[in-house]
Amino acid sequence: MAAVFFLLGYAVAPSFFDALSLPLLGLGMIFPGIPHGALDHRLAQKVIMPRFVLQYLGIMVLVVFIWYVSPITGLLTFLAYSAWHFCETDTRQWVIYTPFRAWLQGSLLLTFILLSHPLELLTYLKLLGIPGVSLNQQLCQIITIASAVLLLFPAWFMPASLKPAWVKTLLVLYLGVFIPLIPAFGLYFIAVHSATGWGHISKKLSLNSWQLLQLAMPFSLGAFALFIVLIAVDHWLGLSFDGLIPGMFVFLAAISAPHIWFMHRFYERLP
Repeated sequence: MAAVFFLLGYAVAPSFFDALSLPLLGLGMIFPGIPHGALDHRLAQKVIMPRFVLQYLGIMVLVVFIWYVSPITGLLTFLAYSAWHFCETDTRQWVIYTPFRAWLQGSLLLTFILLSHPLELLTYLKLLGIPGVSLNQQLCQIITIASAVLLLFPAWFMPASLKPAWVKTLLVLYLGVFIPLIPAFGLYFIAVHSATGWGHISKKLSLNSWQLLQLAMPFSLGAFALFIVLIAVDHWLGLSFDGLIPGMFVFLAAISAPHIWFMHRFYERLP
């Protein structure tokens, strides 16, 4: 429904909806985007809170430092562990998880999202401090189509009862071709990945969304505060990225790195 709403909005009033899309995605980051990763302290076992917070912050600072030293290294690393994480959640939802399938599906997914918007991708690469990249649009189209076809293959392995969830994921991805890159990525991240992960956590902890939100609140607020700090540091020190959206990607890269580890350990303990 969210993907169709965005598609219609851009078709009917593209300029107006372009201004509206970022606030809408911002609401999605408020819930469930950031909160689904703000429960790591409950997913980990035998947490000593001060040490947990320091380790979390230490990993985030390391990731930002990598981006500062080499934006291309930061980006490639972020894409690699995001591919794994996104489709670990998806393939576990479809009950077809293996490490290789998770990484392959995630790689195809990110390839499809990014290369289906080659001109915008080049713009954001420049804003991230990675200029001088060139993309052949015809080659991008061929790779996008190949990725779209290969994304269909998990249907051969999953139970029939779970195929509706898989179809909804594909619809979000495929409809994203017809809207700009940031909403396309944001819709997958918020409406598919974050919502699915939230459901897994809710089921495992036997808590409803309101109870989970209360548990996530301190770290959710902390995450938003850290994002403001990152933007301020960029303003004062002149980091590699330029603008709010590139800043959000660096922030997601930093906050995702420790979250992926805790979420993987959480999944490993599931029956």
